[in-house]
Amino acid sequence: MKMVVIDGSSGEGGGQILRTALAVSMVTGQPFRIKDIREKRKKPGLLRSHVAMIEAAAQLCSAGFDGAALGSGQLTFFPGDVVAGGHKFRVPSTVSAGLVLQTILPVLCLAKGDSSVVVEGGTGNSGAPPFEFLAKSYLPQISKMGPKVTLQTEVAQDAAVGLGRLKMSVESAVIFRPVSLLERGVPMQKNAMRSVVGLSGHRSGDEVDALERTLGMARESMKAEETGRAGSVMLEMSYEGITEVFTAFCRAGQSNELLAADAAKQARRYMESSAAVCEFLGDQLLLPMALAGGGRFTTTRISPHARANMDTIRAFLGVEFWTERVGAGAWMVEVRRTPV
Repeated sequence: MKMVVIDGSSGEGGGQILRTALAVSMVTGQPFRIKDIREKRKKPGLLRSHVAMIEAAAQLCSAGFDGAALGSGQLTFFPGDVVAGGHKFRVPSTVSAGLVLQTILPVLCLAKGDSSVVVEGGTGNSGAPPFEFLAKSYLPQISKMGPKVTLQTEVAQDAAVGLGRLKMSVESAVIFRPVSLLERGVPMQKNAMRSVVGLSGHRSGDEVDALERTLGMARESMKAEETGRAGSVMLEMSYEGITEVFTAFCRAGQSNELLAADAAKQARRYMESSAAVCEFLGDQLLLPMALAGGGRFTTTRISPHARANMDTIRAFLGVEFWTERVGAGAWMVEVRRTPV
């Protein structure tokens, strides 16, 4: 089978290019070579999290690979056959368990048989999808396309060092169905969840004050939860057809108020637009829709991250992505098969 060559510096040149390439390669059986991995970043090449991701993918499909070392700028990956059933992966706490699941999910959805997966790793990693986003925003949309996927979370034995455990069950569909996500529907509720783990109690009220001011959310609609080792603010917004989850993770020296403002800024961009999904969920819908051979959605923004994702998918599959601005803060994205 022909080797697919991927430019790892495309767009923003981040790790999503590698994760998408691994996912499509496992689904299609096409080997790939990726060069100039993360070339534009301050620390180019593979990081520990990327090496762990490659090893997990290789374990799932008995793949061969070359170049999976820290700092490596190139990787060659030869996928094998994926067998449905029970799978378990353990990665360091610095590696997002959610990103591991997102990488291996497409091939399990299309496998000939149901699967159960346990991933032990980081569950509160900054810049990675938390459990709530996966369970409430992402997986319900995947289920609309055919596969039935459920997700559970639990604290791992080594939770003190940031480890958690995600358990996923997949009822495969063998194919993805095209779907349209053009409107979010009637608002169902606004709910703000905040975690104050590791933050002094007398400061925690700053988060709620900031959310009230920024989004006009009633204090009684907010509840406190401990969801991880570090502080975070999470905003959950439910509509008839979609639930969106916006998360901000605490950075060193950041006040609770600024943390809340971070999450509120993400949510406000979505609330003020007419789009069905936010830019983060839209980015994650590109691959399953491409595997379905069609589909469309409206989103708040098409980021360089999304453009790089499109380029990677296009290198493997006979699809094209059509984009058009359709209103204030909204873009239409449509996936179409490339004419033969």
